[in-house]
Amino acid sequence: MIEVMSFKQMDKGSLKGFLSLKIPTEYDSLIIRDVSYFEKEDQKWLSFPSKEYVKKDGKKAWIGHLYFENKDYREAFQKDALEALDAYRNNVAIAASETAKNNDQDDELPF
Repeated sequence: MIEVMSFKQMDKGSLKGFLSLKIPTEYDSLIIRDVSYFEKEDQKWLSFPSKEYVKKDGKKAWIGHLYFENKDYREAFQKDALEALDAYRNNVAIAASETAKNNDQDDELPF
């Protein structure tokens, strides 16, 4: 099961944040940092860390350091990782709500 270890939200066009993933393997857990999270209209996707380079025509492009050769595996990974991100963000929101609720209760104390 894929686990989101951290998420740093931002809003820079379709780039909505960066996350770190923990993926169990038969050897050990694989941790991937600086995974980019994008949203555009009704689409969401993740991109592994990449490096910028200049094409022969002078335009900038990006090449990923990691990738799945098999499209089915790539799509399954995207689905599972995005579900893990949704769960992580929901858990953070619940924790923040509970903290705010507890802080509100403290305000009612007479001392």
